[in-house]
Amino acid sequence: EARLGLARAHHGQGFDRAALAQIDNIVVDHPSNRDAVALQRTIHEALRPRGAIDASRSSDRGDNRVDGATTACSFMAEPQTSIRIALSTYRAELGGLDALAQILTAGLTSRPLSPLTFHARLGAARQEDFGGGGRVVAGGGGFLQWQVGPRLALVGSGSREAMLDTAPLIDRGLRIDQAEVRLEYLFRPAWLLAGSSGYAVYSDGNVRRSAGASLQARLPWAHPWVAATLDASYRAFDDDRDGGYFDPQRFDSELLTVAVWDDYLDGRVFWRIEGTYGRQDFKTAAGAPAPAGAAD
Repeated sequence: EARLGLARAHHGQGFDRAALAQIDNIVVDHPSNRDAVALQRTIHEALRPRGAIDASRSSDRGDNRVDGATTACSFMAEPQTSIRIALSTYRAELGGLDALAQILTAGLTSRPLSPLTFHARLGAARQEDFGGGGRVVAGGGGFLQWQVGPRLALVGSGSREAMLDTAPLIDRGLRIDQAEVRLEYLFRPAWLLAGSSGYAVYSDGNVRRSAGASLQARLPWAHPWVAATLDASYRAFDDDRDGGYFDPQRFDSELLTVAVWDDYLDGRVFWRIEGTYGRQDFKTAAGAPAPAGAAD
């Protein structure tokens, strides 16, 4: 029972390299133990190759619409290292004009040591502009997470990404290089406090600085799970260029999000519903701040 509990704990913490060796040895020693056989099946199923298909559509009142679809497959190079390959297609429309982008990405996520999680990805995006011309843009990114005990985590991330939120962005081939540092502190079992700071440079020369803080609380019961998150963020740009992305001189928001979710059949079926309400305020180069929630 002690060995079984240790294997279950290691699997729950993501240490499947140790969990797999433990549970396989336990089943060899105790082949008739139903709990051991069930845990072995759960761990082996979690390490199987997986495929996924995702489709989405987003639109706003400015007549902008983006349709996206992604096909992905992932497999384990070893019990604590996964590889994911994905092909995504985005078609954006605005005022009768449309632009197309396709992205091929390969990523690796690994937990080489118990306190460290590492992720890196590389990809290329092919974009078609309004005139039918095309270009290829390289991208990639990654993060490094350091887990300091059970309550504190430090995450550093960086990426170079093609901007695909609107048809003009795809048409112009704009990119963003960004870096962020995030600190998370679990000061109660159901309370998580986080803070972040970021810096980004756009391919048109604009610069963005950002900071944020959030507090999340989860209710103690399960099925369904319920969580509320209070999020405050601040952004400032060097220039208000109106280049197809949101770039005011100053922007701040205070948002409350409530989410309800559940899953069944060991996570094979799940659902999630969430809603957000809050305040947003920004100042453009014209000098007059917009009322909260207006022109946004």
